[in-house]
Amino acid sequence: MTDVPTAASIWPVLLPVIAGGLLTMLASAVVPAVTDYLTAKRARSDLRRARFEEMLAAAYEQDHWLSEGSRSAISGTSSAAGPAPITKAITIALLHFPTLVGPVRMMDFGSASYQSWMAEAAIRRLNNDLARVHEGFADAHKEWLTGFRAFQEAVAAYAAERKGDV
Repeated sequence: MTDVPTAASIWPVLLPVIAGGLLTMLASAVVPAVTDYLTAKRARSDLRRARFEEMLAAAYEQDHWLSEGSRSAISGTSSAAGPAPITKAITIALLHFPTLVGPVRMMDFGSASYQSWMAEAAIRRLNNDLARVHEGFADAHKEWLTGFRAFQEAVAAYAAERKGDV
């Protein structure tokens, strides 16, 4: 007896190939989108961290800038200090860290008080009133330090609250 040939079904072979092709096409569309999203998220995080560090650096530069200005006002030596670094800290806080604007403004207020004292000390020195040149220094410096420390505490709390992911 001869066997009658039966028509072989192609679907058991073709179906896995089609499924594999569809999965490959889906993966080739989804993987780049997910990769781009994760890369952009990482870039945003890196930018925020860099701005956070710049804001902190500007605060410490302001402290140095004020110290140099104070020495210059008292001694009469010329200081090429340039613009106040606090403006950079304010700008960064306004653009990237709105919750830290208040502490930065407090630090700026203390800085303004200190700068006002420097101007008065320079005027006293120019008027040859050397006995009173340091008058008011303690209050002005204390006001600056109060704002500076409040900023440091706010920044530390901000970073701790976010577990370092600023």
